[in-house]
Amino acid sequence: MHKKIVYIGGEPGIGKNEVATLLSYDINARIVSKDSITAVFSEWFLSQNNCLVPDNEQIFFYEKTLCPLEYEQLDYFATSQMEQEGNSQNLILTAPFTNSFSDSEWINIQRLKAELNGHDAYFVFIIHQEAHTVINTLKERGNHRDAWKIANWSEYRSIVSKKINAIHSAKHAKVIYTNNKEPVSLLRDKILAAMDDMDKGR
Repeated sequence: MHKKIVYIGGEPGIGKNEVATLLSYDINARIVSKDSITAVFSEWFLSQNNCLVPDNEQIFFYEKTLCPLEYEQLDYFATSQMEQEGNSQNLILTAPFTNSFSDSEWINIQRLKAELNGHDAYFVFIIHQEAHTVINTLKERGNHRDAWKIANWSEYRSIVSKKINAIHSAKHAKVIYTNNKEPVSLLRDKILAAMDDMDKGR
């Protein structure tokens, strides 16, 4: 039987790691979040390069220079976990994945890597229907990377909306909606149902 690698995407601050924790108990999985392996270095790097003031130039620098390196590190870590002999655990990866999930080439590469290492790949994208919850979470966590998003909220939301539309159109990932009234257990159940649907389509 193949093991599972589950990619959980969605905007920052919507509770991806919380639902991943709950899901991990159901499928016996290790969780690896992009932030857990890159955030300390990224925050240090931004602070050392005077990228603390939110402006367009600095967000461009992060998106084009640092962010791809974060995803490369996540991919390297995930691949090393899949290749590890004797590891019976499944794997859950959490990150925004807002660009990746609409990229057919990226999706196909991840599926091939998973298949070569005896895993089935699942792609789930979570959308929170209450935007104020997202911005409040970003303010609370206080990351330098989020400063531009908070200061330019309308522009940021417009960019994210276009990326979400691209994910819908590409149809590589199952899109799941949530809100403040839903318990995290219900979101977990939606992800499990989406995984069942993806299994039927294999």
